[in-house]
Amino acid sequence: MYDNGTTVIGDYTFIYSGHSSTDKTHSAHGVAVCLNKQATTAWKNLGSIWEAINERIVMVRLACKPINVTVIAVYAPVNPKNQQMASTTTDPFYTDLQSTLDKVPRSDMVLIIGDFNARIGMQQHTTSRTVVGPHAVDTINNNGERLIDFCSLNNLVISNTFFQHKPIHQKSWMHPGSKAWHMLDYTLVNKQFRTSVEDVRVHRTAAGAIGTDHHLLRIKLKFHLKSRRKVIKSQPLRIDRKKLKNEQHKLAFQAQLNNRPQQQHTSTTSTIDDKYNAFVDYVRQASRASFQDDQAGRKYKEWLTDEILDLVDKKAKAFLDWQNFRDTRLESKYRTSYRLLRNLAKKKIEERQVEYWDELSMEIENAIKQHDPATAYSMIRRLRGGKAKIENLPIFDKDGNLLTNSKERLDRWKDYFNGLLNVPSNVDSTTIQHILPVAIDPIEQRRQDKTPSLKEVQCAIKQMKNGKAPGNDGISADIIKAGGDRLPNEQLLQLTGQPHLSDLLIRNRLRWFGHVNRMHTEDNEPSMVKKIMFSHFAHANKPRNMGTRKRWQDKITEDLEKLNIRNWRRETLDKDKWRGTINRFVHSNDPSSNISEVVQQYKQKADKRRAASNVPLPPKITEVLIKQGLKNTDGTYTCPNSKCTRRTFKAQGITRHVKACAPEWCKKHKIPTN
Repeated sequence: MYDNGTTVIGDYTFIYSGHSSTDKTHSAHGVAVCLNKQATTAWKNLGSIWEAINERIVMVRLACKPINVTVIAVYAPVNPKNQQMASTTTDPFYTDLQSTLDKVPRSDMVLIIGDFNARIGMQQHTTSRTVVGPHAVDTINNNGERLIDFCSLNNLVISNTFFQHKPIHQKSWMHPGSKAWHMLDYTLVNKQFRTSVEDVRVHRTAAGAIGTDHHLLRIKLKFHLKSRRKVIKSQPLRIDRKKLKNEQHKLAFQAQLNNRPQQQHTSTTSTIDDKYNAFVDYVRQASRASFQDDQAGRKYKEWLTDEILDLVDKKAKAFLDWQNFRDTRLESKYRTSYRLLRNLAKKKIEERQVEYWDELSMEIENAIKQHDPATAYSMIRRLRGGKAKIENLPIFDKDGNLLTNSKERLDRWKDYFNGLLNVPSNVDSTTIQHILPVAIDPIEQRRQDKTPSLKEVQCAIKQMKNGKAPGNDGISADIIKAGGDRLPNEQLLQLTGQPHLSDLLIRNRLRWFGHVNRMHTEDNEPSMVKKIMFSHFAHANKPRNMGTRKRWQDKITEDLEKLNIRNWRRETLDKDKWRGTINRFVHSNDPSSNISEVVQQYKQKADKRRAASNVPLPPKITEVLIKQGLKNTDGTYTCPNSKCTRRTFKAQGITRHVKACAPEWCKKHKIPTN
């Protein structure tokens, strides 16, 4: 081997160092390192660092995580016969090897691999236990002594001698004269990474393929790093989004928050931070009890339904029963039950998958027809999954040359952002100092420094978006909104026993939908109303710049999905059955027995809230009218607007009438009209 350099053959990179080609001799030596595709990438990521010391030593540095590895391939001179031969061959070799090792960073793992022409025996294990292991197989020679001294000086370990193998898997070279096998090839590793070498052994069958009298030496590495003390971090609260939309869970959460003053009492000496931390801990505890995800960490497919999950659980239980009754008279019974459930689950899953993909296809198609490509492509990207591999994107330097080295790519990004952000400025600094700051009006300054009112805080909470990551306290906007403030409509409906207005609208819409589907002419043909309502204009385009409007058929589709109605074509033909289906969610119940207590409790809370915010209540219109003598003897009130055509009103209607008829009078007496 002559000269030095690198060459690429297929997926392999050869880094070699040999004798100078200007002085070719038969006694020329050389060393090389062969890197596969993965090792080549690691070599390039560290800047393609390599150095050819001479024809007996070559060094390569690889970027590994979390520690870089420096590989030094060597070919030592043969064992010297006298002192003169040692001073001309062995001494210069170890001098160059020492200088090469001194250049390696101390944090790197060092592997010195090659033919040292050295022999080490068992006796050296007793004298140098930290360097030589208990499985040396030779008698020491001069090169062996020099190798042990070199390892002791540099805290290196001869890893071959620490692994027990058969002699054929330890000895790598056979003497041509005596036909005796010896261990001449070694792997040296720095002592701090001794445990990272898991095995070193010789493979005999690989030597014939490359024409050498030495057998292949394989080293198995695996980093074993010192474990750091684990920092226990508080786990983020995992919230089930379905429970946040469930009114029962929200009511339970609000009830738990309302009971907090009776359960926890803060000390008078507590700081505001202590009170806030106590409040946050209680909110997290209450939200965990009400909204915690029961299946945290377990992700289900989107097409899975509760029916399929229950069926899978039954199948798993049937399988356990079958296994428990193996080799008994009841085995056939439980085996048959398991097979029936297995086939049924497989059938249901296949049907649901087909139905799921049909639904997604229809949603994408409808989005495109409605000129909403953003929704369509977002669904396609979500179904495609995966992310683009940014590290594989091409990056070019300023001259247009492709950069493949990771360090060069990082430097290119550094130069790019440096030129993008560090824009040179031509503005004189003295000019900026002469510019006086704008003075703020005292009234505006007081308005900005004023403590936010309760109404402003409530408005800010309403404007917060749902589904966003929480802050340092771990409480998201969804939980804050779920806490409620005033008596929610759902709780009011629950107390009064009345159905929700939206449920009534859905019921009425679906009732008309079923009526239209049953409309036929005397010839048993679909009526004109049914044809128009169920028609589909495939080529109709909506006007531009009008947004995405929902059609009547879209609302019907949402209503059917909300009520989980699948076979509406057949159910609408039976009037009584269809009425029973759509009336499931609109039943009126008996009012709650403690409705007056709950309403009074919320009224007291509202009074306390207004008193805490120091906002005076607006005067009542009836009280102002009484002070002005506009209340009649029969209990009626007179409108303060002299131009009003109807001056007399009862107490039930005077408030609304005065706000609409006499706005100037209301403004004068500080009465809100909205």
